[in-house]
Amino acid sequence: MRIGGIRQGSGDKPSERRDKRQAVGEIDERKPLMEIRKSVGIETKPLARAVKLIDDSDEPLPSQEEMRRRAIRLRQLVDIIVDLDWSTDTLDVRASVIQEIDAKGRLILSQTSSPLLRSQTGKTVELTFLSQYPSQMGSRWLRVGYHTKLLGIVENYQLGPELADTVLVFDGPKKLVLSTARISPRMEPSPDMDLTLRLWPDGQQVTLLDLSAGGVRFSRPSWMEFPPGARVDVALCTTNATIPVRGRVLRNEELNAKASATVLQFRDMDRRTSDLVHRLLTEMARYRRAQMSGVEG
Repeated sequence: MRIGGIRQGSGDKPSERRDKRQAVGEIDERKPLMEIRKSVGIETKPLARAVKLIDDSDEPLPSQEEMRRRAIRLRQLVDIIVDLDWSTDTLDVRASVIQEIDAKGRLILSQTSSPLLRSQTGKTVELTFLSQYPSQMGSRWLRVGYHTKLLGIVENYQLGPELADTVLVFDGPKKLVLSTARISPRMEPSPDMDLTLRLWPDGQQVTLLDLSAGGVRFSRPSWMEFPPGARVDVALCTTNATIPVRGRVLRNEELNAKASATVLQFRDMDRRTSDLVHRLLTEMARYRRAQMSGVEG
């Protein structure tokens, strides 16, 4: 079958697909197929801040067909909201990737870095997908999702001729809606990626530790002082672009005797800057996946 214009499955023969679907239905009885290799995914901090989602545009939501086409597709990043506590404004979110969509429309996701457990089978979670959509202003980012139950966890699930891994199984969406939370997963840049962070407008380079849509963490010599609450502007720099962003210091962390880390929250970003940061995060995710796909587990 096709969802979002993409042919589902990994190219298996019909008999192999029948065996695979039967295995999903009989989760505890699946036998090992081959050596497991590490699945491709982006790590997310187990505990992240949650705020109510505000769509500041006056445009209507895209159609269900458009949201499915952009969100429900192979290799799409998925943020699984396992627990949400509005009283403490925190959530437990795990990052995953759509590895396959079976003939019944069920989503086969990679196991999360902080793994979901068999004891959580039957638990209701929210699957959310952040995608870019065309708009009157050029483009906008929307996080859509749906609530569903974890159907099961399959070990040694065959994803390709020489690739098997542990996967999570969920029913596909009946309807996608705006997610109730905005998630800002932190991503660590690869050392060889064309990306640096500079204090702005001075231009002094500091070491980028991780980046999210809502802020950045960087290391710097301990003699540099950035008191909490202070305004500190930075620029995300690549060979082809410089993205200045206004920031406010949230906290400082001592790394060692000579270096400390500073956490900045981005402030007063216009839509263009926000789109550029999201685009950069997308490229970081693609770069990480490309690197990991060639690494043996």
